[in-house]
Amino acid sequence: MGKRGDVVGEAKATWEKKVNDLIDPTITVRTLINEGSVFAVLSLWATFATDQSFPLAAAFAYSVYKFQNKRVKRDPEGPFFGGNPIVGAILTTVIVLGACCGLLALLTTPLQALLGPSIRQASTFMVIMALGVANVYLK
Repeated sequence: MGKRGDVVGEAKATWEKKVNDLIDPTITVRTLINEGSVFAVLSLWATFATDQSFPLAAAFAYSVYKFQNKRVKRDPEGPFFGGNPIVGAILTTVIVLGACCGLLALLTTPLQALLGPSIRQASTFMVIMALGVANVYLK
Protein backbone atom coordinates (compact mmCIF):
# COMPACT_ATOMS: atom_id res chain seq x y z
CA MET A 1 0.00 0.00 0.00
CA GLY A 2 2.53 2.55 1.08
CA LYS A 3 6.19 3.02 1.45
CA ARG A 4 8.13 1.73 4.35
CA GLY A 5 7.63 4.15 7.21
CA ASP A 6 4.07 5.13 6.30
CA VAL A 7 1.78 4.82 9.27
CA VAL A 8 -1.42 2.97 8.61
CA GLY A 9 -4.23 3.50 11.06
CA GLU A 10 -7.23 5.53 11.91
CA ALA A 11 -7.07 9.27 12.00
CA LYS A 12 -7.93 10.89 15.31
CA ALA A 13 -11.64 11.24 15.77
CA THR A 14 -12.92 14.79 16.02
CA TRP A 15 -15.04 15.88 18.95
CA GLU A 16 -18.13 15.97 16.69
CA LYS A 17 -17.59 12.31 15.83
CA LYS A 18 -17.19 11.45 19.51
CA VAL A 19 -20.42 13.25 20.41
CA ASN A 20 -22.28 11.60 17.52
CA ASP A 21 -21.04 8.21 18.71
CA LEU A 22 -22.74 8.80 22.07
CA ILE A 23 -26.17 9.41 20.53
CA ASP A 24 -28.33 6.47 19.52
CA PRO A 25 -29.67 7.09 15.96
CA THR A 26 -32.15 4.18 16.03
CA ILE A 27 -34.83 5.63 18.31
CA THR A 28 -38.32 4.54 17.31
CA VAL A 29 -41.68 5.95 18.32
CA ARG A 30 -42.30 2.79 20.32
CA THR A 31 -39.10 3.35 22.31
CA LEU A 32 -40.07 6.97 22.97
CA ILE A 33 -43.48 5.94 24.25
CA ASN A 34 -42.30 3.01 26.35
CA GLU A 35 -39.31 4.65 28.01
CA GLY A 36 -40.53 8.23 27.93
CA SER A 37 -43.84 7.43 29.60
CA VAL A 38 -42.08 6.18 32.74
CA PHE A 39 -40.13 9.43 33.08
CA ALA A 40 -43.26 11.47 32.25
CA VAL A 41 -45.20 9.75 35.04
CA LEU A 42 -42.34 10.28 37.49
CA SER A 43 -42.15 13.95 36.45
CA LEU A 44 -45.85 14.47 36.97
CA TRP A 45 -45.66 12.70 40.31
CA ALA A 46 -42.85 15.03 41.38
CA THR A 47 -44.86 18.03 40.24
CA PHE A 48 -47.89 17.22 42.35
CA ALA A 49 -46.12 15.69 45.36
CA THR A 50 -45.25 17.68 48.45
CA ASP A 51 -41.89 15.90 48.71
CA GLN A 52 -39.97 15.36 45.47
CA SER A 53 -37.28 13.07 46.86
CA PHE A 54 -38.97 9.73 46.16
CA PRO A 55 -39.86 10.46 42.49
CA LEU A 56 -36.31 11.75 41.94
CA ALA A 57 -34.82 8.64 43.57
CA ALA A 58 -37.10 6.43 41.47
CA ALA A 59 -36.02 8.26 38.30
CA PHE A 60 -32.37 7.82 39.30
CA ALA A 61 -32.82 4.09 39.91
CA TYR A 62 -34.76 3.55 36.67
CA SER A 63 -32.16 5.52 34.71
CA VAL A 64 -29.31 3.44 36.13
CA TYR A 65 -31.22 0.28 35.27
CA LYS A 66 -31.89 1.38 31.67
CA PHE A 67 -28.29 2.54 31.05
CA GLN A 68 -26.95 -0.73 32.48
CA ASN A 69 -29.40 -2.73 30.38
CA LYS A 70 -28.35 -0.86 27.20
CA ARG A 71 -24.67 -1.52 27.88
CA VAL A 72 -25.15 -5.21 28.51
CA LYS A 73 -27.31 -5.63 25.39
CA ARG A 74 -24.82 -3.73 23.22
CA ASP A 75 -21.78 -5.73 24.34
CA PRO A 76 -22.44 -8.54 26.85
CA GLU A 77 -18.76 -9.37 27.33
CA GLY A 78 -17.52 -5.85 28.01
CA PRO A 79 -15.22 -3.92 28.25
CA PHE A 80 -16.96 -2.02 31.02
CA PHE A 81 -15.76 0.97 32.97
CA GLY A 82 -14.69 -0.31 36.37
CA GLY A 83 -15.15 -3.91 35.19
CA ASN A 84 -18.90 -3.78 35.75
CA PRO A 85 -21.68 -2.27 33.60
CA ILE A 86 -23.45 -0.83 36.65
CA VAL A 87 -20.49 1.45 37.45
CA GLY A 88 -20.71 3.17 34.06
CA ALA A 89 -24.49 3.40 34.33
CA ILE A 90 -24.28 5.10 37.73
CA LEU A 91 -21.59 7.50 36.52
CA THR A 92 -23.58 8.37 33.39
CA THR A 93 -26.69 9.05 35.45
CA VAL A 94 -24.76 11.19 37.95
CA ILE A 95 -23.14 13.20 35.14
CA VAL A 96 -26.51 13.83 33.47
CA LEU A 97 -28.09 14.82 36.80
CA GLY A 98 -25.17 17.13 37.54
CA ALA A 99 -25.48 18.80 34.14
CA CYS A 100 -29.25 19.24 34.61
CA CYS A 101 -28.84 20.69 38.09
CA GLY A 102 -26.10 23.02 36.87
CA LEU A 103 -28.34 24.28 34.09
CA LEU A 104 -31.20 24.79 36.52
CA ALA A 105 -28.92 26.72 38.87
CA LEU A 106 -28.42 29.21 36.04
CA LEU A 107 -32.15 29.35 35.28
CA THR A 108 -33.39 29.60 38.87
CA THR A 109 -33.34 33.39 39.07
CA PRO A 110 -35.38 34.00 35.90
CA LEU A 111 -37.77 31.15 36.72
CA GLN A 112 -38.28 32.30 40.31
CA ALA A 113 -40.04 35.43 39.10
CA LEU A 114 -42.41 33.37 36.91
CA LEU A 115 -43.10 30.37 39.14
CA GLY A 116 -42.79 31.75 42.64
CA PRO A 117 -43.11 29.15 45.38
CA SER A 118 -43.64 26.25 42.96
CA ILE A 119 -40.07 26.53 41.63
CA ARG A 120 -39.06 23.31 43.40
CA GLN A 121 -41.74 21.22 41.71
CA ALA A 122 -41.01 22.75 38.31
CA SER A 123 -37.28 22.20 38.75
CA THR A 124 -37.74 18.57 39.69
CA PHE A 125 -40.07 18.11 36.72
CA MET A 126 -37.43 19.50 34.36
CA VAL A 127 -34.60 17.45 35.89
CA ILE A 128 -36.52 14.18 35.59
CA MET A 129 -37.61 14.95 32.03
CA ALA A 130 -34.04 15.85 31.02
CA LEU A 131 -32.86 12.60 32.60
CA GLY A 132 -35.49 10.78 30.54
CA VAL A 133 -34.40 12.47 27.31
CA ALA A 134 -30.78 11.60 28.01
CA ASN A 135 -31.77 8.05 28.87
CA VAL A 136 -33.63 7.60 25.61
CA TYR A 137 -31.05 9.19 23.31
CA LEU A 138 -27.70 8.26 24.88
CA LYS A 139 -26.15 4.89 24.11
